[in-house]
Amino acid sequence: MVIGLTGYYCSGKSTVEKIIVQNYPVELVDVDHIGHEVLYQLKAQIVEAFGKTILNNNHEINRKVLGTLVFQNPAQLDKLNSLVHPVMIKKVQQIIQTSSSPIILVNAALLFQMGLNGLCDKIIVVKTSFFHMLLRGMKRDHFSVKKIFSIINRQKAQLSPKMNANSDDIYYINNWNNQKQLATQVKTVWSQLI
Repeated sequence: MVIGLTGYYCSGKSTVEKIIVQNYPVELVDVDHIGHEVLYQLKAQIVEAFGKTILNNNHEINRKVLGTLVFQNPAQLDKLNSLVHPVMIKKVQQIIQTSSSPIILVNAALLFQMGLNGLCDKIIVVKTSFFHMLLRGMKRDHFSVKKIFSIINRQKAQLSPKMNANSDDIYYINNWNNQKQLATQVKTVWSQLI
């Protein structure tokens, strides 16, 4: 069984992932980590597409600089995604096909946008209030309120129709900043999934 894990920016996906991995026998597929590997793998093509200004002093891709560049310009973001997403999707497919684990957890912020939901039997969506996302984004990533608004609004435009679909295969977890309640919700949802 393949279970997708997704949610809006700073909704608490990593915390839910941690609870699942610590309590249930799953193989974790961290799509964000795969994305970092693919950036390294496709360095030459990415530098050709975006220029040498995205490199740091060690001549490696500076993800912050690249992120700032693409998130300010939808056309640039589409260009980056067209380079990295096909390779990332292929890697996720390979992991799923070769895994011996009966349960695979695919943690992907862009699960729906990348079409990875099509590889999943069930999907967990982590939700929280806008206020919590804002506070977490400012504390964790040191982003401005404007940048966090931009990230969340872009995700909402892409995810809302899919996440609001009435589907038996989508399960919601509300993360309101209480670890004990969150763990209880994860346990409840997990018992419905398996």
